[in-house]
Amino acid sequence: MAWAGVKNGKLLALAASEFDALLTVDKNLPYQQNLTSLPIAVLVLDAV
Repeated sequence: MAWAGVKNGKLLALAASEFDALLTVDKNLPYQQNLTSLPIAVLVLDAV
């Protein structure tokens, strides 16, 4: 998709324009980005 080098909020915006959901293991993502403004479901996997 030629997204190499795209970071943070811009990457989330690109993902929101192409996908319905984002699966991540980044537990800090909800604290680092304003997820309520994006039309994408964000699922944070917390495995122990």
